[in-house]
Amino acid sequence: MLNAHKSDYALVLGVILLSGSLYYMTVLRNLWLLPFLFVLLIKFYSNRPRIQLAKIVYSICALMVVLSNVAFKPETVAVFATNILISVLLTSLLPLERFAKAYYRIIVCLAILSWLSLPLWFFGVRSPIGDFVSMTDVPYQNFLVFGIRNEFMDGVGTFRNAGIFWEPGAFQVFLNVGFVFGILFGLVTMPTYFILLITILTANSTTGIVVFGILSIVYIIQQWKNGSFTSSSKAFICGLIICLGAFLFAAEYLLLGLDKFQEGSSSFLSFEARTADYLIDWHLLMDFPFQGIGLGNYHLREVYGIDLLGAGLYWFNSPPAADGLFVFLVQIGLLGCPLLAPFIFPRYLKEWSWPLKMLTVIAIILMFNNENMFLFLLPIVMAIYGLASAAGRKKYAAQ
Repeated sequence: MLNAHKSDYALVLGVILLSGSLYYMTVLRNLWLLPFLFVLLIKFYSNRPRIQLAKIVYSICALMVVLSNVAFKPETVAVFATNILISVLLTSLLPLERFAKAYYRIIVCLAILSWLSLPLWFFGVRSPIGDFVSMTDVPYQNFLVFGIRNEFMDGVGTFRNAGIFWEPGAFQVFLNVGFVFGILFGLVTMPTYFILLITILTANSTTGIVVFGILSIVYIIQQWKNGSFTSSSKAFICGLIICLGAFLFAAEYLLLGLDKFQEGSSSFLSFEARTADYLIDWHLLMDFPFQGIGLGNYHLREVYGIDLLGAGLYWFNSPPAADGLFVFLVQIGLLGCPLLAPFIFPRYLKEWSWPLKMLTVIAIILMFNNENMFLFLLPIVMAIYGLASAAGRKKYAAQ
């Protein structure tokens, strides 16, 4: 296994923070990408790594697809193009193994630090620093390494751990991506497994818990096949899976899951908004199947939403376009499907058996289709890494 270089941590932390963190949302937003790109260009010029042809072809095709529909929003395309350039440079500088190792360690640290939000919320401790502001302009108490939604501090709603991100549903994505990388490169230990598990539970995200459960099955099968468990460990793990599964089912589906159907509850409103997302985007895809509606063209989405739901219901639900992968597909059309292929079916999973591959693919789809974040940096970085074959991974491991 490669040792992550010290500079790797700074670059990977940059990717995490520039993928919609509260820091990113509060100050400058997309302008943060420019200094990060500048740093990468300097590092690239110093190291002169080779850029794989597949990355160049993918980047050109991606831009051709989004530019083929003149209804695109120029600012969105500029951010998308910048993120692609950053991703190509970064993935050429860092082999996936080094990126994964740095990412896993950072996300475990952020998970542990986020636990401090529980006692601070419980005792009503407020931050003396100016508030964070989320993607939807919701204020969060700023505790530097995590935020706490102001309404939770005021006793409104049920506390949920969002870490340094704009909502718990986003936090679960970063945690579960770390889990995928940890399984892929043998980084998961029993202590770090339970750190991720506890953090996922405090985030209280239905999707996050389901995805973590799927990935836990992948992890256990991998460890079992590799002979990493003793007989007593296997018995313990089997019992743990049964108990954990029963607990998660009871807690999530019988208690929290039923809340989604209690009219007026926050879970119900979230469920209703997501249902509206799929309804709107399905009609858009049917009407603009091949080229899509144009990258960043949310105005047309708003028009369809008002037409389908009525103005009152549309503005009450405010559908957040949280069906991430689907809403991205709606914007680029079916002609853009190949752009999603290396992200959903990454070649770095090539050496795994088909059952494990498909379970991981399902997990990736579920976690990212719950948040509108495919235009952020992390998913694009993952897509570019997904172009690399197993042979390519071994070849660049020596760098």
